[in-house]
Amino acid sequence: MSQETQTISRAVTLLRSLADAGQPLRLVDLAAQSGIHKATIHRLLGGLVKEGLVQRSTDRRYSLGAEAWMIGNAANRQFDLVHAVQPELKAIVDVTLDVALLMVRVGQGAVCMAREEGSYPLKPSSLQVGSRRPLGVGAGSLAILAAMDDDAIDSILTQNEDALQGYPSYSIEKILEMVTDARRSGFAYVDGLIIPEMIAVAAPILDPKGSPIASITCSAINSRLRGARLDDACRMVVDSAARLSASPLTLKTAPNSFPETT
Repeated sequence: MSQETQTISRAVTLLRSLADAGQPLRLVDLAAQSGIHKATIHRLLGGLVKEGLVQRSTDRRYSLGAEAWMIGNAANRQFDLVHAVQPELKAIVDVTLDVALLMVRVGQGAVCMAREEGSYPLKPSSLQVGSRRPLGVGAGSLAILAAMDDDAIDSILTQNEDALQGYPSYSIEKILEMVTDARRSGFAYVDGLIIPEMIAVAAPILDPKGSPIASITCSAINSRLRGARLDDACRMVVDSAARLSASPLTLKTAPNSFPETT
């Protein structure tokens, strides 16, 4: 990797850390999360602050800046899959009363782009809009990964090996086992691997070439999705993902430029 490419990669890592945090971070927090040396982070943050992508508070905490919001807003106008999916998410929570999510593939990960909550008072809180997971971690991310070909899966899991260390219940072997199960059943199923009391099922949204671009997830506390309720949730996410895969609106707004690997 060239020095210029490494600099860009590190700057993007810092921006992602700030986006995932949901609150201002100290330089030492960014160093702990990213593994980047504090002196390098200080230099990169100086440039990001100057460009308006990051802002610094008086107590020396960092958060995303106005320029980052403007770039994200411009991207959202071009990538409008969220609006196409929203009625499907609402239909799921109207029946289940739990939580429905849209996860969108970005490189070797998936980002939560929409969250719809039902009326049941106890809700899973692990994934909020903007949360990012490595592909294979969590039901929505697993559904996307399982819909890829074996070569792409092997490449992505190899690249995600370091990221998986942040998820003690996961390993490459465990994910490959779940991929096999997801392909066999037609949906991804995760029970308590990230948060013990949470269960989720998901199905992939495909582009016209059959490549996964996103997924629909139904998530709940584990006592809620059992027996017939689990069967109903699986059927709803599979049917919803199939409708979205065939929808002209989804195809029009799909992020078909996102790479299989980077």
